Amino acid sequence: MTTIATSTPAWVQALDKYVASKPIEELAADLGLEPKEIIMLVANENPYGMSQKVKDKIAHAALNLNRYPDADSCYLQKALSKKYGLPQDWFVVTSGSSELLGLTAQTVLSEGKNAIIPQYSFSLYPMVAKLCGAETREVPATSDYNADLQRILEQIDENTRLIFLTNPNNPTGTYLSEKEIIDFLEKVPSNVVVLFDEAYVEFLEKELQPDSLEIVKRFPNVIIARTFSKAYGLAGCRVGYGIAQPELLELINRVRHPFNVNDLSQLAAIAAL
Repeated sequence: MTTIATSTPAWVQALDKYVASKPIEELAADLGLEPKEIIMLVANENPYGMSQKVKDKIAHAALNLNRYPDADSCYLQKALSKKYGLPQDWFVVTSGSSELLGLTAQTVLSEGKNAIIPQYSFSLYPMVAKLCGAETREVPATSDYNADLQRILEQIDENTRLIFLTNPNNPTGTYLSEKEIIDFLEKVPSNVVVLFDEAYVEFLEKELQPDSLEIVKRFPNVIIARTFSKAYGLAGCRVGYGIAQPELLELINRVRHPFNVNDLSQLAAIAAL
């Protein structure tokens, strides 16, 4: 191992690289197939693509790429504020919801602290926690592959700072009811941040969706992560957002890099909304 490698923190050395799928043309060449013979399901991309409004907006905006994007994505924040009826400072815009996972971890985790992750969750959760030097605790799922909220509560100790929950969950397709969520949050210490990853919330029937906005209003330690990658068909734009009370987002914004979402992505997301 090189001197550079051995001088990095032990938790960085222990990490595995996140492995994404190959471009479909490369995969087709490896398998001796035509690209049209392959149906890509691995990333849950929207097969219908983006709306015509988005295409028109991107074509026009491409003429102004000599300028830096808005560092805070304020126009997209305003659009989200209008859509959800919350103040603008209750939103943070990120490079996909995956960036928000990392930003939240960096904000609250450090060496000696821990994050709790349900079994059968997104593989990025333990990665972003370990990157902060934190311990990760995977909690076995229930018999029907859902997050076991009671066992998660039992794993919380004085060093717990973050809990990841996906609702509805990928890859199991399970979901948590609003009552289950509220009962759980009432028992979580106020200094433990709970991140609800709602990347697939638009695919859950309306009557089954929890009122996430009311939950955020009630619990200052909750942050909701959403994305334009799935239902809106903008996976290639890398744009997501978080919803939380301003006190938590003010801290996350200290960690967030400026200009983290490019101009085309911001405008595409506004058009998609």
